Amino acid sequence: MKVEDLSILTITSKLMRNTVEQYRTTRKGITRLTPAAPSSVNDVTLIQNSYIKQFRVLGLFMKRSTCLYTTRDRLKIYELFLHKLDSARIELCRLCGKGFALYCYGRFISTVLAGWDNQECSRAFSSIHASSAVTKNTDTVLRSFCGQHPRSEKNLRTFLRKVFLDQYANLTDRGFWLSKILKPWPMVHQAKLLYLMYGPVCEEAILWDLLSYTTPASLGQAIRYQHDLAEAIQIMYARTSDWTEDDVLSIVDELTSVAESDWLAENLASLLLFCGNTITVKYMGSRAINGRMHELGNLVASFSVVITKFGYSTSWLIDVMQQVLEIMDNAKDRLSFLSHISSTFKEVLTEVADSGDDSQRDSEFMLVLDAQVEFSKEILSLAFKHMLPS
Repeated sequence: MKVEDLSILTITSKLMRNTVEQYRTTRKGITRLTPAAPSSVNDVTLIQNSYIKQFRVLGLFMKRSTCLYTTRDRLKIYELFLHKLDSARIELCRLCGKGFALYCYGRFISTVLAGWDNQECSRAFSSIHASSAVTKNTDTVLRSFCGQHPRSEKNLRTFLRKVFLDQYANLTDRGFWLSKILKPWPMVHQAKLLYLMYGPVCEEAILWDLLSYTTPASLGQAIRYQHDLAEAIQIMYARTSDWTEDDVLSIVDELTSVAESDWLAENLASLLLFCGNTITVKYMGSRAINGRMHELGNLVASFSVVITKFGYSTSWLIDVMQQVLEIMDNAKDRLSFLSHISSTFKEVLTEVADSGDDSQRDSEFMLVLDAQVEFSKEILSLAFKHMLPS
């Protein structure tokens, strides 16, 4: 009998549920329920799809067969059951790697938790943490220098992403799990964990300092480096009430200094670009309110470079600037802001002209020059809009 059929039997009557439950606890039952690779199939994608389906079906079976138990008892039953599937875990790791094995276990967990209220899901999260080494690993990683424990960092990222976050396409659901993972920690640790989970990574380690010394060469590379980070920030801002607006802006600040050296301004600009108009305006507005005009000028120049490099329209930046200018209380601050933009372009062009080898210097110089030209064209078009053909 298929696992799907056993699952349906558990909800036909109490007697049948008890019978199936007794079968589940026997050695024969465990052997029958243990997911296995399909026979005579060598295609990795087909094998992975089969495993994902089996773990989902198994999760549904366990959910139905334990529906009359308390949350506490159900969690204990799930934990004991998963321990008995150790042979499947070993085989999964051998065939598809540890990350995929964790994803399958996450599929099982997300299936049994479907429909549970937030309080019950919180208890499940605490139970999973308590029964694994994740709490100890998290504490070790957060209290150490970035990159000090590369293996533990990578393992923690894989666990949190595969078991919890990557299971949910719904952004509100992902926001719930983000809150469970991040909120117990102070803001600086939240930023570090966020980078650990969503920052750029290679096969061996988290690339903690990548954004401090290099910028993406293309839009595709920028998406690989920063899109997931930006999406997580958007979720924290708009999909959950656990963070205030100021909290999110503080985490963005902490993100840019998570490594030993601060991010390059161009990388902050591309992150904010991916975060969208609302968060960008809020971030720049907070700088304007605190009189940090030099930072604003530097950011606008960096936005211009990023937009030119990625082939975006400069009109987006002009719209953001107009909103930021409206936040400022007086004309003197507005004039200072605009003045710092011009000064920053000059500083950047001078710096590029004095650095790097000839080919790199020339290409970077032309990029910044093109960015300034596009920015100036947009400003002039806006200034003389009433005199130009519509």
